[in-house]
This record gives sequence, structure tokens and C-alpha cells, in this order.
Amino acid sequence: REDFVRRLTEFTAALNKIGVLYNQAVRAINAYHSPKTAVVMLRKLEGYAADIHRLQERVVDLTESLRQEIDR
Repeated sequence: REDFVRRLTEFTAALNKIGVLYNQAVRAINAYHSPKTAVVMLRKLEGYAADIHRLQERVVDLTESLRQEIDR
């Protein structure tokens, strides 16, 4: 159980970090009206969104494995 809590805390911290970067990229897109800058920032947003999705999948997998351990 302690391992579960530790890993979940790590995932939460990683999600928070990615969320901050995502918000910074959105602000940059809104602040700069250059199409070239917007394209670069949108690519970064796509990467951040993919990172968030992967982390969420890992959290679900971790939660399911804990449930299986508890059910034993």
C-alpha cells in the first residue's frame, strides 16, 4: 500500500508539472499573434496532452493492480 501511495503521489506531481507547462503554452499562444509561434506552441500542447494521457493510463493501471491485491 505504501508503494501505491508513493507512486500515486509521483504521478500526481508529474501531472501537475505537465499541467503548468500546458497552461504556459496556452498563455503564450494567446499573447503572441504570430502564426509561426502559434504552430510551435500547438505542437508543444499536443505533446503535453499525450503525456497527460499516458500518465492517467498508468494511474488507472496502478489503481487496478491495487484493487486486485486487496481482493486477494
